Amino acid sequence: MVETKQNKRNSIIEAAEKLFAKSGFHGTDVDQIAKTAGVSKGSVYNYFDSKEEILISVIEEGVDELDKKMRRYISPLEDPIEKLKKGIEFYIKFLEKREPLFKVLTGDKISLRLDLRKRFHLKIFARTEHAQNMIAEAIKDGKLKKVDPYIAATCLIGMIDSLFFRVVHEGRKMSAKHKAEQITKLFLEGMLL
Repeated sequence: MVETKQNKRNSIIEAAEKLFAKSGFHGTDVDQIAKTAGVSKGSVYNYFDSKEEILISVIEEGVDELDKKMRRYISPLEDPIEKLKKGIEFYIKFLEKREPLFKVLTGDKISLRLDLRKRFHLKIFARTEHAQNMIAEAIKDGKLKKVDPYIAATCLIGMIDSLFFRVVHEGRKMSAKHKAEQITKLFLEGMLL
């Protein structure tokens, strides 16, 4: 069966995600990506102009997948606090399943061309949009204090990302349920007695 163009492109992205997570962006070359994807180096360049372009595509597709699945997961819910709780739980489970993507997002400091850097930042910042919308909805419904939804969402995503960074890089074992419960409790209830 002839592999479709989209399948070949997806194979390249999947191979790159695994290699970037394992060896870092700078420790991975296009030859390795091609070999892991089962394609020629020339085929890689039929789909991507550079290794940087592959990296951005890995991030864009990962964040797009998160966005699509998150919307499906929380859309049936009515209560904004329940949406927020389930959104936190979903995001944590997604990061666990897609640990290589998380390692790519938090890995090497990479110097990108301006156009690629803008695409990178747009996708990274898009991760806070769901949380910002859910927080704004909960504030509007009088279920959360009146705070800046942008700042609150940025802090929430930062809490989750920081916890994951430590857990992943320290090799700690902690269930998704425990992480979700603790983050939700800290975020919604705070630490004051």
